[in-house]
Amino acid sequence: MRAGIRMATGSAALLGAALLAMNAFAPEAQHGDAVEMHGVKATVKHEASVEGFLTPLNSHLKLRATEADFEPGATLGDHLHVGPGLRLVLAGELVVVDAESGTEQRVPAGGYFYETGDKSFRVHNRSEEPARLLVVEILPVDLKESAMTPVARRGELEKLGAKLEAELCRAK
Repeated sequence: MRAGIRMATGSAALLGAALLAMNAFAPEAQHGDAVEMHGVKATVKHEASVEGFLTPLNSHLKLRATEADFEPGATLGDHLHVGPGLRLVLAGELVVVDAESGTEQRVPAGGYFYETGDKSFRVHNRSEEPARLLVVEILPVDLKESAMTPVARRGELEKLGAKLEAELCRAK
């Protein structure tokens, strides 16, 4: 049991450190290419620092809830995220496209999907009705801007991840 707790705590600490290091990348993304968006308006509704029994995460990560309104015909282009999260379609219907495979998933109101952050997706409202999406994601506590990152910056995120991995492995 204790080994399982140590492994979970170590994994949580690694996730926290990785996301904190990603925060160093995020401000630069503001100056790079933007994620293509047409007819999409996002509003952050709540943010809270992670606190609780998973102490390695406390004060290092936060949960952010954002609502995104998609007008009929709206498109959110290919993008990555700094951290992972769940998505819930609150109203309407969205089509989520895995940008790498081209696989489409139709997600009606009440339906969920998951974005890992490191896999590119695009989202469309192909209906004649507005749609609303709730995005709940894990982010570095200091991240102020959008967690979406243009796909063109994937290489920088991969290099940052490799650098972080090397630093954490040396520390053992």
